[in-house]
Amino acid sequence: MLDIASVNARILYSCKNIISPIPRRNFGIKIGKEPIIPHMKRRLLQERLPREIPQIIKRILGDNTDEATQATSSNPNKRRRCYVCPSSKDTKYSNICSVCKKRFVKHMAFKYRNVFSV
Repeated sequence: MLDIASVNARILYSCKNIISPIPRRNFGIKIGKEPIIPHMKRRLLQERLPREIPQIIKRILGDNTDEATQATSSNPNKRRRCYVCPSSKDTKYSNICSVCKKRFVKHMAFKYRNVFSV
């Protein structure tokens, strides 16, 4: 049923746009993606998603922005718990690793030089 609807939609599209013909396969992909693009853009704004889902959505939309730079640029001065220290210490710092974008205590950087770049 969808195949017939796709053929009919392509015929109507071809009648209106005689100058730029589009292959049937590309047309089917295009009309399949267009309705879900607004949903995918709204989904990107959600904060609590598994890490893979925003990466897949960005690949589909053709967006090449790095999510790590967006996360740190939104609130760079916010203090968070140290990535290495146990949560029982509840130590919060604003130092950010330039490689993994995680928070750390300065003395931990010297202890784990291969993990954090100071």
